[in-house]
Amino acid sequence: MKYKKIGELCHSLKKSVKPEPDTTYNVFSLPAFDDKMRPEQLSGSEIKSNKFKVFEDTILFNKLNVKYRRIWNIHKLMTSNNISSTEFIPLVAENDVDQDYLYDCLRSDDVTFAMHAARKGTSNSQQRIDEGSLFSYEIPVPSFEEQRKIASILNSIDERIKVNEEINDNLSLCKSNESTSISPDINFGS
Repeated sequence: MKYKKIGELCHSLKKSVKPEPDTTYNVFSLPAFDDKMRPEQLSGSEIKSNKFKVFEDTILFNKLNVKYRRIWNIHKLMTSNNISSTEFIPLVAENDVDQDYLYDCLRSDDVTFAMHAARKGTSNSQQRIDEGSLFSYEIPVPSFEEQRKIASILNSIDERIKVNEEINDNLSLCKSNESTSISPDINFGS
């Protein structure tokens, strides 16, 4: 099997955006990722710094605290004005790699551990990787057909996990509602 550097399989696409005060943006941020991977909708007046424009068919790889694997795999965008925190490296897959396969490699234990070891910073909570560290790391690159098969299997597993998490969330909500519901007073006669 061939191995290639991540930098040979994708490129970064960093287009800076200065948010305009009277515009609403969908913001791909670290807190939004942690909140069930839903971009926040914010007015430009609430956003205090420049961001990156988010394009379709992009992977957002987190630079800050890589051990948390905050990696977004974006295919389609349903709205306009999509931006991301500059704590992400926006990656676009080249023609010889399947985007979903690349995404699966980027969130693998091997890449996570290697990038965690490559982080730099003065405090444990603010350690980042640089793009060069990510781009110099090598990953296995099977044929394009095999990449698609691998990605398909892993996507299927991810979908099952997501459905199970939604079921668990709904069950927790039901249990919470049951414990707070008010029982009517029953009077059995006097």
